[in-house]
Amino acid sequence: MIAGVPGHPLFIHAAVVFAPVAALASIWWAVRPEWKKLLQAAVVINFLSAVFTWLARSSGEALLKMQGLSEENPGRLAKHAEYANYLTASVIVLFVAVVGFFLVDRFVSLPTWLANVLRVIAVLAAIAVVATVVMTGHEGAVQVWND
Repeated sequence: MIAGVPGHPLFIHAAVVFAPVAALASIWWAVRPEWKKLLQAAVVINFLSAVFTWLARSSGEALLKMQGLSEENPGRLAKHAEYANYLTASVIVLFVAVVGFFLVDRFVSLPTWLANVLRVIAVLAAIAVVATVVMTGHEGAVQVWND
């Protein structure tokens, strides 16, 4: 709660902005790995995406409880909660791939094949992030506007 208002709407808007931007920055970095500054930007944006996704998820769980529902029994919000689980997982995979690459590459020289594998994982996770943001957001909007 923020000033008596559920925080979920605030946090979801931040997540809806940062998650796709993180995905696009990560894809751009994967395609242009020689641009080192782009990797640094992708790391920062992925961090913000992970934080806001976590805040949106946590505040969503609290909002469920306020409505007399639970994670085990989300009622009419089941599809939205399921998509939110997929979104959280894809954001985590993207974060780990990009930040992991950044941290490991700073201390050791990654073999080309491993660097390429991490870039492919990042691109696939980025696509999943964009898809799950759309699915989760759409389902949440349907629930809000149909009430």
